[in-house]
Amino acid sequence: MWLNFHRFDFQEQALLESLGRAIAVAQNFESNCKYVLMILEVENALERKQYSSLREARPYVEKLLQLMLGGVVHRFGKSGEFSRAEIDTLVAAKDARNYVAHEAAFELVICNGPFGPSLMDKVNRFEREVTNLTEGDGLVSLWSFYIQEHEPQPLSTISYPSDARTWVLEPLTRLGFSVPESAH
Repeated sequence: MWLNFHRFDFQEQALLESLGRAIAVAQNFESNCKYVLMILEVENALERKQYSSLREARPYVEKLLQLMLGGVVHRFGKSGEFSRAEIDTLVAAKDARNYVAHEAAFELVICNGPFGPSLMDKVNRFEREVTNLTEGDGLVSLWSFYIQEHEPQPLSTISYPSDARTWVLEPLTRLGFSVPESAH
């Protein structure tokens, strides 16, 4: 049936505002993952002389950019370029992105009835997923920065995962939800 958005209360509106912010972080994460993979794989393909120019590699680039996020993260893992901890962070962020994109609205707002987990349990899960997402986004954003700028990470961005998490969860804390500090 239809969403009854005219009847969302302040709590549900805060949950949706927080979810919207999480979606922005999720899209940034996915976009940066695809960008970093594209640069890594095209650079390797050019070094192996698979293509003689970027123009010739364009269909390969387009194919890479069409990959689903799970495929992108899988290719990061197979590349041998990243540590196990980095891959684990990306996998957790990918799973968090999928939760945000495919489950969170239903769980937090649409099907928020008397059965199943309590609202606080649902908010706690959302917080954990946001933490995983912002950790992964911070990591891949750093790689993207290194690729584009070729210089050390600015000090102002070191706290990005925590700052992004705080920003996403701010509508909930403003409403009075007690959102625990990140364990990361």
